[in-house]
Amino acid sequence: MQYYNTILAFHILFGGMWFVNLVINSILNKRVKKEIDFSVKKNIIAVQLVLTKIIGAIGAGGILITGILLVSQNPGYGFFVFSSNHWLVSKQIIMVILLVMIFAMLIPQSKSLRTTTMEAESMNDEIAQKISKLNTTSFILNILVVINILFALSHRFMG
Repeated sequence: MQYYNTILAFHILFGGMWFVNLVINSILNKRVKKEIDFSVKKNIIAVQLVLTKIIGAIGAGGILITGILLVSQNPGYGFFVFSSNHWLVSKQIIMVILLVMIFAMLIPQSKSLRTTTMEAESMNDEIAQKISKLNTTSFILNILVVINILFALSHRFMG
């Protein structure tokens, strides 16, 4: 328990990074939709993919590691203990869903979009479809992240 508060501070920091990722992604998505020039659109997509990859990986990895450490150090917590701390079990289940979606959907979709976009000379239906699919996946992931943040912020009020 000696480092619990430090680990908690890092956990909050990594959660904030994930939230910032949501904001950056939303802003860049709007820029991509508004941009007419394909070469500029291509650059925005490249920047978006790199930024969200870096911030997302650090945020998700940090949340995962610090979350495991927090649960391990606090005797009142446990992994998937359904008899108490329902907020924590909910967060853990959502985290598993997030990780599965990231590795099974988000990463492959991002790689596919990057490859298709960098090879294309102009905007086409395939790129538009891949952008739409990636945005839908990102939106679902972001909703789950916000729900997890709300569980973290509100669990003290749930009694």
